[in-house]
Amino acid sequence: MADATGQPSADSDAAARREAGLKAAADQLAAQRTAEDEATATTRLDEDEALADKRTAEDRVLASSRARLASAATAVQAATAAVTDDAPDDPHTADLRVAVAELHAALAEHLDLAPDEVPA
Repeated sequence: MADATGQPSADSDAAARREAGLKAAADQLAAQRTAEDEATATTRLDEDEALADKRTAEDRVLASSRARLASAATAVQAATAAVTDDAPDDPHTADLRVAVAELHAALAEHLDLAPDEVPA
């Protein structure tokens, strides 16, 4: 009950106003945080998608390079076989075989540096 001056009622009203103001501020901060979290999530998703697109493009380039290298190595091997069959006594035949072996070793090393599957 309020006294003749009405003090307890005024205190109660002031406390209720403060509580309502605090609740409104807390609700506004929560909404702001939710909006910031959604913006951050959207930005991260966009970055992830861009990175995935970049990796896909890089993987395609790598796969194409691998196919071209394998095809070239097969062609060189076939040409070497043809030369050695046509001129087995030619002194350059041994040099050609060594060069092809070096090419295959370099190709194998390259393929080891860029494995088919990258560990997760």
